[in-house]
Amino acid sequence: MQSPLHRPLRTKILVSLLILGMALLAAFSTIDQGIESLLGPPENRIDGAYYSRTLSRCAYTFAIVRGINGVISVIQGTDVSVSPAGVGLTLAAGEILDPVNDLAERFSWVMLMATTSVGIQMVLMEMGEWFGFKILLSTALLLSLIGLWQRKILGYDLQRAGGKMLLVAFIVRLGFPVMAVAGEAIYRGFLEQRYEAAVRSLQEIDQTLQSSDLLQAPKEGGYLKRVMGAVNVAEKVNLLKERISDYAEYTVTLITIFLLQTVFFPLFFLWLFLHLIRGIYAMEPFALF
Repeated sequence: MQSPLHRPLRTKILVSLLILGMALLAAFSTIDQGIESLLGPPENRIDGAYYSRTLSRCAYTFAIVRGINGVISVIQGTDVSVSPAGVGLTLAAGEILDPVNDLAERFSWVMLMATTSVGIQMVLMEMGEWFGFKILLSTALLLSLIGLWQRKILGYDLQRAGGKMLLVAFIVRLGFPVMAVAGEAIYRGFLEQRYEAAVRSLQEIDQTLQSSDLLQAPKEGGYLKRVMGAVNVAEKVNLLKERISDYAEYTVTLITIFLLQTVFFPLFFLWLFLHLIRGIYAMEPFALF
């Protein structure tokens, strides 16, 4: 019968071999690849699909708004060239369309910021996948391996450090996928219907502007004909103003949606992850083995 004195040594050797094997697998991304295979292909995973769809929505909405902005600018420039009745009539058309044009300009900047934010999140997710397991997990396991045989070096508890770093590695690795799952749930539960309604409104406005005959005012002929043409342009601009009276409301709705989805929620989750990591390092001594 084996003496109990030998059992701890054998256990340490077995655990050491296990830790060393896991560290090597983590260093060569084998563990990460195993998790990837369980989650499925990247195009079918919630995190990858969420960021791709969000980026597509940002780009599509940005294109619509820039198109509206461009058409309005063309209409404003054309009104100036066909206004023979003086400065007053030209300013009337500009005053009607300028607020819409200004709002489209500012919204385009918001969409550019939202698109950039999603792109940064996608890059950080890829970096987290690499850094979380290949670096942090490998380091955590090696610290635990050393701490298994010599728990403290220069007063530093290696087992405690390894155990906490192990938790941090999983937070870094899974943080952005968890953020994507939560973001998708928030979007489908609270934002999707508002987004679709607002985009439909923008599409209708874009079609209204594209099909408008504001650019067909007479530029040649007698003075009276050109004056009447300019007056007709003003009437059409006023009619256009009535048809896009809800433009500001839907634009502000879209600004709110994209700021919440691409700026506010990611910052909130980042703050939450950082506080979670701080909480882990403030825990009482924690040893992996």
